[in-house]
Amino acid sequence: MARTVQNAEKSTSGHATRICKAKDARTRQHKVPSRITRRVPQSMYKPLVTPSNLQGHWSTNKGFMRVAGGASDPVFPEGVYVEGVCERALNSQVCAEPVIVLHFVCSGLSPLGSPAKLLEVVLEEYHADGTLQCEQIVFDFGTQKKFVRWSATANKLAKSLISSPFTRKVLFISTHSDIERGDLFAGQGDDGTDQAMEVTTFMTHLFTGGLEDVVFNATLFLLTCGPMVWITESFMAMKDAVKFLKPEFVVAFDASNFISTVLKTFLLNYFPPGSFT
Repeated sequence: MARTVQNAEKSTSGHATRICKAKDARTRQHKVPSRITRRVPQSMYKPLVTPSNLQGHWSTNKGFMRVAGGASDPVFPEGVYVEGVCERALNSQVCAEPVIVLHFVCSGLSPLGSPAKLLEVVLEEYHADGTLQCEQIVFDFGTQKKFVRWSATANKLAKSLISSPFTRKVLFISTHSDIERGDLFAGQGDDGTDQAMEVTTFMTHLFTGGLEDVVFNATLFLLTCGPMVWITESFMAMKDAVKFLKPEFVVAFDASNFISTVLKTFLLNYFPPGSFT
């Protein structure tokens, strides 16, 4: 994991000043979009197996053998042939539900080698135009002024997403965690130092302006180091945030030094090709 532009360790953990902000957020009603259907053409198979093709090669009556007294004899007295044309449907249907992948990256973290990008590459061949959307959003609300700007950005993004018919949502959050408290980094202060928030406060500030609707019933990955999981206070705060935002699944990691490269193999197994079809 690349270093931040300030003073973070070569991982997603480090020290930061805790900042506290109070803001009410409301759970919004989730809209369930409709499913879509995609037609995939299939070619017709020509007849390949005929008695003339098999002559001089091998006897089809020896496909099943009976062993008795040390001798092997064919079960069928004569060969079994397949006649006619082997056909498959010219059209088949794949129900590729619209999927959106959002990657929220804390300012200063390098997004290179993002697991979200890998997931996009895996899924894109299963989707027609407009049924798969992947976006990367850099956030920084380390000061009150920056939070006002982030709220406007979040509101604009939420409006563009709510009108889209996505039925599957996968969210990634890449940020640092404080090694002593498990707080999550929100960005930088006016003096350029890293600023962190208690986990519940961080989540309600990140998912503001209507983005809480996007989190509802989504799969959420927290790409940060282990202190948020080991430290009881921060882990309980995350549980409170989950109860409020109501994602379907939340995946967090307890590695001391989280390395996103290791996650790639996990993602390919968690989301095997065709899992969204």
